[in-house]
Amino acid sequence: MTVSRQHRKAWAREALVGVENALLPSFTPDLRTLDEEGIRHDVRQAIAHGFFSTMCAVETGLTLAEAKRFIAVACDEAAGRILVSFTLLNDSFEDSLELLAHAEKVGASHALLGYPQTFRPGTPKDIVDATSRLAEATNLGLVMYASDKFDFVRLHPSQIPFEAYDALADLPNVVSIKVGFGDPATVFEAFERYGDRVLVNVGTPFLLGLFPLLRKQYGAQWFGGGSWEMWQSPEKPYIVDYHRAVMAGDLERARDLYWQLSRGNALIMGSVASGGNAGMYHWPFGKYISWSVGGNGGPMREPAMRLMTPMIMARKAQLRAIGITPREPDDEFRVGRVRYCSN
Repeated sequence: MTVSRQHRKAWAREALVGVENALLPSFTPDLRTLDEEGIRHDVRQAIAHGFFSTMCAVETGLTLAEAKRFIAVACDEAAGRILVSFTLLNDSFEDSLELLAHAEKVGASHALLGYPQTFRPGTPKDIVDATSRLAEATNLGLVMYASDKFDFVRLHPSQIPFEAYDALADLPNVVSIKVGFGDPATVFEAFERYGDRVLVNVGTPFLLGLFPLLRKQYGAQWFGGGSWEMWQSPEKPYIVDYHRAVMAGDLERARDLYWQLSRGNALIMGSVASGGNAGMYHWPFGKYISWSVGGNGGPMREPAMRLMTPMIMARKAQLRAIGITPREPDDEFRVGRVRYCSN
């Protein structure tokens, strides 16, 4: 049953608890069509990892029709076993409205707010007006994004339009804000401003070590969509176990897990940050991260950064440093696990 807009904040307190990964689309090797079996495989993998939700990244070279199909396939495979969200980042607000209506119909639960490349707000009110239009058109939960990817620096030195978000946080179906910065001042500002109105979530690996403090001080309870497979496999779910230990108040266990997974940080964190200032992510590397612990893998469409050999080697070394054997062979990654195994 669809949760109404008026009840979304209460729903979020109960439902948004745990770790949410990012689900990248799978394509056929010629990149012409979606590989639906690959997508289904990755939904099952998200469940095997222990994630409570999986976020469909639709800003990955998809047409609007493909974005709709991507979300529909993910929701069908999830079948209530895991929540399905998506990034609301399209070519226009009209496309975003259409995608919201479709996603609600097929069973998605929430969406991460984004803004078209052509959106150049002159004032915070422009952001409020555009976002309110989206919020009023759906019953889905909406998550604001504290990120540098929208070029809002002219509205606030932090690049976060705090004045706009102050108003949006009061909308009934705006349920959370994802903090995508490791900057202490930005983190503090977000939790202080919004912690009593929406769920402020951990949206970057640079905040992992702060989670026990953020839980104790502000009640943080979930990790927003990201490549959390970076630090775990289904057999060794370090991130999920770390989250659960903090939530249970078992800080000794949490510290042990954090220091275990941190052994590989120096080998990989530079790659995590790659592309951040360009307003896009390294989709092929994100796909490789998932594949190396059991995901489908496969090629990604342009625009995409090139996956270089040093990044692949760093990923393998990072996994070995935290006691996880990386998947082989890399030839499987190039076409996707489902396709490779069927040949």
